[in-house]
Amino acid sequence: MRMKISFKYLKKFLYNKPKINRIILFISKLGVEVAKVSEVFYKLKDKRTIIDYIINIKLPQTKYYLMNPYRLGKELNLKLTLNKFRIVNKKNLLNASYRVLRIYPVLLKNLKIVSSPVWLKIYLNSLGYQTVNSLIDLMSFFQHEFGVNFLILDGDKCDNFIKSNMEILDVKQFLKIKINNKRILINNTNVLFSNRSVPVSIFGIFNKKQFILNKRTKRIILLAYIFSPRKLYNLYEFYNNKNFNFQHNDFNSNFYNKFSNPDPFFIKQIIIYARKLIKRLNHCKIYHYDKIKLSVNLNVCLKKTIISLRLYNLYQRIGVRISSRKIEYILFCLEFKIVNFENNCLKFLVPLYRTDLNIEADLIGEILRIYGSDTIYLKNDMKYESNRTSDRNHYNTYIEKRIYHFLISNGYNEVINISLIDNPKDNLKYKNTVQIINTNNKNLTFLRYTILFGLLQNLCYNLNRKIFFKINDIKLFELGKIYRKTKGEKEIKKLGFISYKKEKYTNNNNNLFLIKGLTEKILRIYGLKLTKQKISKDFFADRSLNIFYKNKKICKLGKIHTNFLNKFQIKGQVFYSEINLSRLEKYSQNKDIVYKKISKFPCVSRDISLIINAEFCFNDIKSIIKREYRKIIKDIILLEEYLKKKETKNVIYYTIRIVFQHLKKTFTAKLVNLQVYKIKEQIKQKFKAVIR
Repeated sequence: MRMKISFKYLKKFLYNKPKINRIILFISKLGVEVAKVSEVFYKLKDKRTIIDYIINIKLPQTKYYLMNPYRLGKELNLKLTLNKFRIVNKKNLLNASYRVLRIYPVLLKNLKIVSSPVWLKIYLNSLGYQTVNSLIDLMSFFQHEFGVNFLILDGDKCDNFIKSNMEILDVKQFLKIKINNKRILINNTNVLFSNRSVPVSIFGIFNKKQFILNKRTKRIILLAYIFSPRKLYNLYEFYNNKNFNFQHNDFNSNFYNKFSNPDPFFIKQIIIYARKLIKRLNHCKIYHYDKIKLSVNLNVCLKKTIISLRLYNLYQRIGVRISSRKIEYILFCLEFKIVNFENNCLKFLVPLYRTDLNIEADLIGEILRIYGSDTIYLKNDMKYESNRTSDRNHYNTYIEKRIYHFLISNGYNEVINISLIDNPKDNLKYKNTVQIINTNNKNLTFLRYTILFGLLQNLCYNLNRKIFFKINDIKLFELGKIYRKTKGEKEIKKLGFISYKKEKYTNNNNNLFLIKGLTEKILRIYGLKLTKQKISKDFFADRSLNIFYKNKKICKLGKIHTNFLNKFQIKGQVFYSEINLSRLEKYSQNKDIVYKKISKFPCVSRDISLIINAEFCFNDIKSIIKREYRKIIKDIILLEEYLKKKETKNVIYYTIRIVFQHLKKTFTAKLVNLQVYKIKEQIKQKFKAVIR
C-alpha cells in the first residue's frame, strides 16, 4: 500500500521543524520505506522556487495504522524527542475501560451542498482524487487522512428517519438475504439499518443504491460504526465489489480497514472534528445521537489484549539495558496503557488498532524500532555464545550433503548396507574385530571393520544379475560407520567408494588418478590440503597410497588385488578409496579460513629435468622447494615420470614445471633464472640429483 503526504502538512504534527532529509531518514528508521520524494515548485523568470515536497511512502501490511498523518507524526515526534522524555504518571494510566459506543449516528438538516474549498481541492488532487462536492470530498479526506469510513445515506427517502424513529436493529438470529444475486447469511455480530422493514444498509457489507446522495438532498444520515473489517472480509468475501464496502459507492476501497481494527476512542474524536467541518462548509443544523430515539443498546465491550514485558528478556534480546521509565514513555506515546509493574515485569494494554502485536517479542521489536538499532553500541567484551555442538552438527550435515551431490554428479550410485558381516575368512581376519555374543543370525556375528566388503557384495550382486551389462563401468559409494575394539576410536565414520572397469577398457594409470582426484576434491571441501603421502601395503592391495594430515592417516586408496576379488567372484579391475570422516571433522573444526590477495602480475614458468634415486619421490622435492620459496612460487607441476631399473640401483627421471608469481612486482628473466639456479643447487645437495 502506497501513501502520499505533503511535507508542509506533516510538519504541523511535529514539535520541531526538521528538514526534509532528516524526515526521510527517521521515516525509514520507523520501518517504513520511502519510495519517492518529488518537488512542488513554480518558475518565475527562469527561477525555480520549491514550495513543498510530496513524500511517497510504501507501507508494509503490519504498519497500515500509519496511513493517517496523525499517527505518523506522533511516532516521528517520539523518535525525534526520545532523549528529552518526561516521566509518566502511572496513576493516570491504570484505569483502562474498553466499554465504548458501537454506532455514532449524526443527522444533518437544511443542508446546502456546495463546491469544495481550494485547500481541500489541492490536497485531494495531489493524492489523485477527483473532487465532487464539499460533502463527498470531506468524506474522502477523512478516509485518507485518518483511515475512518462513514456511511452516508439520503435522509429524504427514509420516512422513519424524518419521524425521528431511526430503525437500527441488532440481528439476534441468523437471516438469509439475497443481494445482487448472491445469498448471504447474516449473523448476530451485524447491525441492520432498515426503512419500513426494507434493508437499507447492513453495516460493513451492503449499501442500497436508492439511498445514495444527489444534488437535491437536504437531509443526510451520517453514521460511523465500529466493526472488524478483517472478519467481514474473510466471512463474506465482498471486498472487491463497491456495493459491499462500508462507504459511499463512488469511493475507492479502503485498504486501511482491510488490515486493521478501528480504534473507538480515535473514531469518536474524528466524528467531533467531522461535525465541525461539515457545519462550517455546508451551513447546516446537526443533531447527534442524544436527540435521536434509538431502539437498541449501542454499548459494546471489546476484547482486551494484555502483553507482559520482562526487562531481563529485553536485555537478553537487545544486549543493552534500557531504563523502565524510558520504556514506559515510549509505549505511552504509542497509546499503550500501563496495567501493572511488579518484579521487573511490565504489563501493557495494547491499542485496538494494533492487531500485529500479540506476544512479548512483538513488543520488544516495537521498542527497538523507536529506540533505534543504530544507537546500540556493542562493547568489546560482549561475545555471542551459541551451542557449539548443534552448530557443528549442522555444519557436518551440510558438508555430507555436498559430498553426496559431488559423487552423484560424477556418476556414483549410493548404497546402504547393514553393519553386520559374516565371519571373516582366515586370511582376512582382523585383530580388533567386535563380535556379537547373543546374535539371532549365526551368519552375521561380527560388526564390520571396513566398508569395502559391503561395496564388493553390492558389486557382485549387480554383475551376476547383469543389471549393468551395457555399461562398461560401475561406480558405488557408501557413507557409514565401522567398529573396532581399540582404546581410542571405537566407532568411526567413513566414506568408501569403488570404481569397476571391464578388462577390455582398463587403463591402470588413468583410473587410479581419477580416484585420487576425487579424494583430493573431497578433502578440499573440508578445507584441508594434502601434506604427506606414502605408498605401503594393505590388506586389500599390494601397493596402496596413504594420505596423512598432521602425521595421522586420513585416507587410503589403490587397486584391489585380483586374489582378493576372486573370493567375491569378480572379474575385472576395481579401484577403491576410503576416507576417515570423523578425523576430518575434528581437523576442520579448528580450521580458520584465510583469504589472500590475488596477484595483479603475470605468471612465469620454467621446466627442470632431473635424475634422482628411486628412494625419493616427487612429494619430497615439492615440499623442500615450497618450504624455501613459497612466497614467490605459485605451483609445482609434475610433467613426466619414468622409472629405469639398473643393476646397482633404480633411477627415476622427472620433468618438473615451476610457476613463479609475485604479489608486488613482475618477474624479469634475470630474477627467474637466478631463482631456478638456486633451486637446482638445492636439489643437487639434498637428493644428489643429476640435472639434465
